[in-house]
Amino acid sequence: MNGSRLWAALGLCMALAACGGGGGSSSASTPTQQNVIVQGSTTITQVIASPAVNTAVITVAAAPAPASVVVANVPFVSVTVCVTSTATCATIDKIQVDTGSSGFRVLSSALSAALPSLPAALAVTAPPSSVPGTQLGECMVFADGVAFGGIRKADLTIGSEKATGINIQVIDDAGTPQPTPGNGGSSNDPDTQQQLDFCAHTANQDTPQNLHANGVLGVGVTPTDCNACAAGNNISPMYYTCTTTCSPILNKPMAASFQVPNPVTKLPVDNNGVIVELPAVPATGAPTVNGMLVFGIGTQTNNTLGSAQAMTTDATGNLTTVFNGTSYTKSFFDSGSNSLFFPSTIPTCADAASFYCPTSIQSLSAMMQGTNGVNETIDFSIANTDTLSNSGNFAFSNQGGSSSVFFPAGNTFDWGLPAFYGRNVFTAIAGQSTPGGVAGPYYAF
Repeated sequence: MNGSRLWAALGLCMALAACGGGGGSSSASTPTQQNVIVQGSTTITQVIASPAVNTAVITVAAAPAPASVVVANVPFVSVTVCVTSTATCATIDKIQVDTGSSGFRVLSSALSAALPSLPAALAVTAPPSSVPGTQLGECMVFADGVAFGGIRKADLTIGSEKATGINIQVIDDAGTPQPTPGNGGSSNDPDTQQQLDFCAHTANQDTPQNLHANGVLGVGVTPTDCNACAAGNNISPMYYTCTTTCSPILNKPMAASFQVPNPVTKLPVDNNGVIVELPAVPATGAPTVNGMLVFGIGTQTNNTLGSAQAMTTDATGNLTTVFNGTSYTKSFFDSGSNSLFFPSTIPTCADAASFYCPTSIQSLSAMMQGTNGVNETIDFSIANTDTLSNSGNFAFSNQGGSSSVFFPAGNTFDWGLPAFYGRNVFTAIAGQSTPGGVAGPYYAF
């Protein structure tokens, strides 16, 4: 689901002093792990891949955050960014893995010291349908804020996988000033106007403390970050032309070549999807967790579907979750959400109303249903967020919150990072073929 990345702060201070934490490292060595898991009536053995040419180490650790705020359940990898076709490179850590969005985004501050030539030398200009020759900018709207910045070309290496000469977003670069109220543009379409107003009135997530990372690696189900933009639909105001100010591109086609692509689609071989593999964690959580980001589905011996069944989604990555007799049709797997967000009568926390704080651990179950009719049951639990906050840990499989805070329509079940612990979650990209004759988009586990 484009732009679904959710950052909900875990508690307020809770006397936790160590709010730093390291990012993932593509050179780290993680042995193969095996975990026995019960999923509904089925018992399976989870195997986490060993380091290979198509893997990168994921580390879940404390995220950057403002003073007195703790943010848990953040999966990090390291990404090497290079000026295209050169050896001028910088390796950026604390890049968050997000299966709920598509495209690579990095803070200008993370690049400026190590790679100052990237923003100036490799700017992408707007297409002829708008204002040719001007810098192309983007307002990426997430559920909890915006990331505004310019589009640049770069080479990306994640683990040993390399995408050459692709468009990326540099957040808060000097050449693309964020729109301010009054110059955000106007539209006759209410949804478009809402997004324009949101971009103009919402503070840019332009620091590690606000973004809770140095960047975002969007590896979701869509091949670009705005599929409908190619047809000139009204959601194209996420793209802007920029000179001394930035103006939205409204109702004009934005070809895929100008958009920010899902980096996985630009890999030479392992380009049809990813697997996020994280081990199970205790009910009380863990201080850090190491797992693997595996590129490709059915392209290597370490990324076969095995017994996992593909649950196909709509074009934006939504399927249905049936929970307590209600069908939530806008449901998705999102490693960029740090909690399970869903409607419930579970009591919320006094100091953080978006989180659940039951008096005892709640054992629950839900069924996910793909558009192809394939069903999978997920058993999960919800613990008291205040208790988790006081544990000193940063990886929790039972952290939950109310989806109504972020999705007021009430038809969303967001399977955030807690749902990834103890199961290998496949995300297949739309239009890409995979084993068994099933094409993406789909999830499987």
